[in-house]
Amino acid sequence: MNPILAIPFIVAPLVMTTVSYIFLKLNLIPMMVAKLPFTVLSPIAAWISTDWTIMAAILVIINFVISLVIYYPFFKVFEKQRLERELEANGETPEL
Repeated sequence: MNPILAIPFIVAPLVMTTVSYIFLKLNLIPMMVAKLPFTVLSPIAAWISTDWTIMAAILVIINFVISLVIYYPFFKVFEKQRLERELEANGETPEL
């Protein structure tokens, strides 16, 4: 396992779960009334399974954006390391 990507792999679900819990406790979204198959797109499934509450679909999109924000800096560090490793393997020097 890559330790750089392991950090957001652990942190992102914790943050998204906390945000979702806050939305539930503030009654911004209702509890689920149905469980749809996994093949239904997440925003649509959230919308339908919460008795057609559009805020649930918006929460899915918010959680996706939160996940992107958490992962992005770690991904850039990982990408930089891989690029440096590739350049060293080819005998080139990394340009700053």
